[in-house]
Amino acid sequence: MDEGVTVTFDGQPNPPAYVLREASPAFTKLWMIPDCNGVVTIPSGLRKPAGNKPVYVAAGDVTVVGLPEGYGLTSRDGAAARVGFFEGATAFAGVHAGDSLELRPFDPGWRMDALLWIDPSNDATIFKHYKAGSYQSYYQPLTFTTATVAPDSGYVVEGIADVRGAERTTMRMWNGRSYMNFYKAQGTSNAGYEQLDSVFPFLSTACSSNGLPYLAFGEYGNSRRLQFVDFVEGRTVTNAVSNYTTIAPKFAVLVFGSQKGGGNSILGTWDKLFARSGQTLNDPIMKKKVDMWINGASVDPTTEKFSGGWDVISIKFPANTTVAGIGCENGATASTSGGKYLGEMVFLSSEPDEKTRQDIERYLAKKWGILGKYAGERKPAGAVNLAGSGVVSVSQESALTLSGSFAGTLNLAAGVEARVSGTRPGSEEDVRNLEPVLWIDPSAEGAISYDDATKHSVGNIYQHDVDKRTIETDLFLTSNHGGRSPVAWDGACAFGSARTWIDYNGVPGSHQGNTMRVHRVDDSKPASDVQVQMRTGFIVQDSCRGGGTPFLDNIYGTADVNALVRRRVTSDPSHQIYESATSDLLKKGNIYLNGQMLPYANGFTGGPEVFTFTATDLFPVGYFGCYVNSEGRQQGEIQGEILLFADLLDDSDRGKVESYLMQKWLGWIPAAYADYSAATLDGAGTLEVANADAAPSLASTFAGTLTVTETADFKMTLLADEQVEGALVAPQATLALPATATLTLSAVGKVEPGTYTLIDVADVGEAAFALDAAFSARYSSAKLVRTGGKVTVKVPVSGAMIILR
Repeated sequence: MDEGVTVTFDGQPNPPAYVLREASPAFTKLWMIPDCNGVVTIPSGLRKPAGNKPVYVAAGDVTVVGLPEGYGLTSRDGAAARVGFFEGATAFAGVHAGDSLELRPFDPGWRMDALLWIDPSNDATIFKHYKAGSYQSYYQPLTFTTATVAPDSGYVVEGIADVRGAERTTMRMWNGRSYMNFYKAQGTSNAGYEQLDSVFPFLSTACSSNGLPYLAFGEYGNSRRLQFVDFVEGRTVTNAVSNYTTIAPKFAVLVFGSQKGGGNSILGTWDKLFARSGQTLNDPIMKKKVDMWINGASVDPTTEKFSGGWDVISIKFPANTTVAGIGCENGATASTSGGKYLGEMVFLSSEPDEKTRQDIERYLAKKWGILGKYAGERKPAGAVNLAGSGVVSVSQESALTLSGSFAGTLNLAAGVEARVSGTRPGSEEDVRNLEPVLWIDPSAEGAISYDDATKHSVGNIYQHDVDKRTIETDLFLTSNHGGRSPVAWDGACAFGSARTWIDYNGVPGSHQGNTMRVHRVDDSKPASDVQVQMRTGFIVQDSCRGGGTPFLDNIYGTADVNALVRRRVTSDPSHQIYESATSDLLKKGNIYLNGQMLPYANGFTGGPEVFTFTATDLFPVGYFGCYVNSEGRQQGEIQGEILLFADLLDDSDRGKVESYLMQKWLGWIPAAYADYSAATLDGAGTLEVANADAAPSLASTFAGTLTVTETADFKMTLLADEQVEGALVAPQATLALPATATLTLSAVGKVEPGTYTLIDVADVGEAAFALDAAFSARYSSAKLVRTGGKVTVKVPVSGAMIILR
């Protein structure tokens, strides 16, 4: 697939596929991108499903643009997957361990919309057949006497094609003083149209910017030019003007070199729109006023003059403007050509917004080595919600907002300015403080007792919070019957770590369904079924097999009288979660999938998710799975952690629980949250965090800047042999910190005397460092020493021996 080819997938031709992960019976639903090399554009109108549907790059060198939040991108087999991000949307990118991903700092969607995109540095698009001073026709020998024009000696160019290939456009720039294809197709050898080197521009690097080849049109007054033609293979054009065409762009961004004065016009138009009053650097750029930007700054071309060097020039064309060619004043007056150099040129069919214009300008300025001249305002390039633990690199200069839960390596190139923004996800302590009435975590140590020696068939699952268990009040889940037992398996869903999941699709008895019932342990009587009165509930699940019926109030009535009616189609995740007969206590409450509120008639995502449900008043929950008396059936439920609360949680507390569960089980969190504390920072860019406890650790090779804007409380643990866990050791790095930075130290056992290196970087700025009060109180004689970018703590030998003589 060539650069620029658009692959749209809205169910066709790339339907969802299930990919087995870590030998678990659950599948993660993924979108497949075929083996390709190029740009994959996800259309903005693509229906966004609830929750996480990662995009999986099967292979190839792929850039994905327009990636909605809730979609992910990962690569395999060494594929160089990339995400194009942009302002106004948060792209989601997940990277599995061992995979790598590149984030691009601009939306390359403008390449899709370009009317014509010409790049002389792209050798594959240049029709250069002759070396200056030694010319040979394609089809018959000709002798040229024209001398080589210094310093522009190099290949001469008959034509240049759009960099995106014929799949995007057949439009080319061409010079008609070449009969090679036209007369061959006509079966003639008409010598009336000589192939003159004097009309072809040179492909030169003599005055190159950043070493890239450009088109040189010689001194002003010659005939070197290229005009537009809609190329048909095997038949180009003659030198007759009538065989050329024009283009009608609304906007253009050009890399322009005015070292030879700039010539008589920037571009050729029949109405001489771009005509100048003269051809030197002392003359204004144009006679007529149009909207124009040079290196990102708005200018008046009727008074502005060329710089005499390379510049990025953006032009808004007046209505009904047609462009006939480049290098020339118009399509006919060849003798007014020359006096200019041209690099990359992007002609657009619509006027871009300010952000897109600046994206193109900055892209061209960086590529052509003149970014230092760029004066346009630098706006945030976009936002990315990261997940996973692979390697993510930002290799081009950009400003970027990062969110999500990322535990891999973040490599920022020089010039990248990234900031971690978002609320820290909820913690186990946050959940405990909200006082759940039921907290079941099958992945917790000792949570499950099994019905068989293979530790496969689940008997009981005990309350997660051990400290709150009492024999009189302890709630737990039990299958109560071997034939109704679900099974347990260890595996990872989405980008999460491997955990123990409960799968209700075991082998049921002849008249039973697999179910876990809420029981209470009581000394005075055998365990019995009970119901938990709840207002807010959370279930981690993978609905890849449909989701089944996640919970019930009771199992003994017919299906139609259950307060939560058993879903009629349990094997289809898109089937509505609540049936029409479901209790109004639930239907008039809210449901959420991965933090996104949905109508009660919505379905599940078909993948790993956190299902949140609320009730308008206390609602009894007694059963998970779906046992309906006298009806044995295999169920689609795959469940992880379950939390029930007697209170209706507000949005803040609900978000804490959801983000806690999503980070723990799915490995990703909504874009409003961020946790990079387990990541590693490398490269030479700048990363900004609000609080030090949210900062990633520094790779020893990191040569950029870590900026902490609010609270610099670095937590470190002193180990044996004067080692420090959490030390900031990156000799080439810079720390930009608030006025006061606190070093909170703890130790494994007793702190041995010695000198412990806490920070070792190139520069720590003006921050005043202090030891936390607890460490200072215990080791009052410990001394903090700062020398340049190095901060150490010296712990002396405690006590002293006094010898009396």
